Amino acid sequence: MISRSEIRGVLSGLAVTALLLLVGGTVWPLLPGQPLLQSLRFHSAVLCLLLALGLLFAGSRWRAGILGGLALLSAGQGAWMIYGQQQVRIAAAARPVTQTLDLISFNILNSNTENGPAIARMLESAAVDAVFVLEAAPLFPELAALSAVYPYRAGCEDELTCDLTMFSRTPLEDVQTHSLSNFSRQRVITARTRIGAEQVTLVAVHLTKPYFDLQSEVEVRQLRDVLDGIEGPAIISGDFNAAPWSYALDRLVRGSQLRVAPAHPATWPPEFGPLGVPIDNSFTRGNAVIESLETLPQTFGSNHRGLRARIGITAP
Repeated sequence: MISRSEIRGVLSGLAVTALLLLVGGTVWPLLPGQPLLQSLRFHSAVLCLLLALGLLFAGSRWRAGILGGLALLSAGQGAWMIYGQQQVRIAAAARPVTQTLDLISFNILNSNTENGPAIARMLESAAVDAVFVLEAAPLFPELAALSAVYPYRAGCEDELTCDLTMFSRTPLEDVQTHSLSNFSRQRVITARTRIGAEQVTLVAVHLTKPYFDLQSEVEVRQLRDVLDGIEGPAIISGDFNAAPWSYALDRLVRGSQLRVAPAHPATWPPEFGPLGVPIDNSFTRGNAVIESLETLPQTFGSNHRGLRARIGITAP
């Protein structure tokens, strides 16, 4: 029969591992992969709390108290980030909306070729104003059909290099493609379009994964430089490979005066549903505010959930 002391020992070992994950997701980035741990901060906090409860029932009150307290501190710090971001959005959302725009942003997975036609039909019937597609190679054979609904496009000029692509019902002007690093070459597209009487800049983004040293930190700084060159309202959406409460994205939001969505639906991995991580995101700037953000009902074989956003252009 297993004794209580043996149970405490096993739980303590698991708690140390969980605590390391929690600390890695809480402190300032020092190691490769920390943006991923920061995105998982709430998952790590829940794991620590569950282990703290196990230690409490096993009779180790001090260990349970310390572990649970640290978990709550980390979760509280993350919640404070979210609260600060939401306060800025709420203040902007109080102004009356004069125009609206519907946007789909979806990383469809480059190897997902068998679902390309189904994704194209979904986009054709979606009745949105603009679409950002990441890893868009499966849609290359469907470009002619998609042009009947979205006659304006930027990106995906060649099947071998088809990745970040922007589709629009309204004309795209001053289209520019930006490279943030050797990892993310031509993974930012900026273009101006007109929504009613308002000129808006669309920004499609695909950042690299967060475990290549501190490369994602470098890319976020480069993206901030791109955003700093944009005037007027802007809509920024895509695969950031990090949650809004990660240090990198929080600094981007604050430094570039971006506004977050009213909620952060989980997009990865799709098998986890609402228990996943919101690494695909949408932001706005200027007199543009996200009114709603939700995941698409199907993944169509992708390893991400797509996002659909309703963006309001408010009175200046």
